[in-house]
Amino acid sequence: MTSLPGYRRAFLRIMVRAASPTGEVGQQLGRALAVFGAVDVSSLGRYYKDEALLEFRATLEPAGRVGDCIAALRALAPEGWRDSPVGPAWVRPGHGRVSLLHPELEWVTVSPAEAAVPPRFVPGDLVRILDCPAARDDGLVGEEAEIRGSSTPATDADPWGYAVRPSGWDTLICFDEPDLAPTGRRVSEAEPVEHRVISVQPDGTVTGSYVTPSQA
Repeated sequence: MTSLPGYRRAFLRIMVRAASPTGEVGQQLGRALAVFGAVDVSSLGRYYKDEALLEFRATLEPAGRVGDCIAALRALAPEGWRDSPVGPAWVRPGHGRVSLLHPELEWVTVSPAEAAVPPRFVPGDLVRILDCPAARDDGLVGEEAEIRGSSTPATDADPWGYAVRPSGWDTLICFDEPDLAPTGRRVSEAEPVEHRVISVQPDGTVTGSYVTPSQA
């Protein structure tokens, strides 16, 4: 029997055009997604570009492979799927005769993430930057930084990557997991913490940022 990767997630951004209370819609989405695995659904309220839409984030840990989960989602409503910069996306067809997860769902994007092992750090963790070329270039050896996002390894041989904000910085910089050491501390509970999934280009550029509310 083939073992499953230790880290399996599908991050969904969901827009629902509904007059129903937000809590009721979120519960309906949670029940629809729970058939695929453990799920956490959070409401972000009205979508700022269209206040007729309710915006939700969902983090799904499939019982099986992420690819199989996405294939099962596609099978629920084969018409309306397309590619997007963050992964597969479903948009309600113009004729409106099909639906996905909720009768009034307008569109959803699915960002897959799968790795052999879970990340050592999560957003909000405080870490120490170790001696490495990137740290030496910016004078950051030994400095403390906050984990702001993670980049899934491209292969099982690659490490997790992280976007961190060094103390006193307003911008993010990327380091691999071996270049960071835990401090055992996290940011103050009074500070907002995001779960951010990022894409990092070979030149270190951060792209494809996707944010979910803190699960801490």
